Amino acid sequence: MTLRSFSVVESIIYDGQTQKAKGVRIVDAATKESFEYYAKIIFVNAGAINTNLILLNSRSDGF
Repeated sequence: MTLRSFSVVESIIYDGQTQKAKGVRIVDAATKESFEYYAKIIFVNAGAINTNLILLNSRSDGF
């Protein structure tokens, strides 16, 4: 498990071949640098409004 403080999830990375989420893109709040993290299981626990914001930012060719 990776825990990063002062980071914001920008979007979920979607794999069109497997039709599953495979990771997340985050932005460091201090440096504005972008990172990607990959995992087998992804939980979206950002609250009612921010979860919707993350899902709307997670566009792919299939959607």
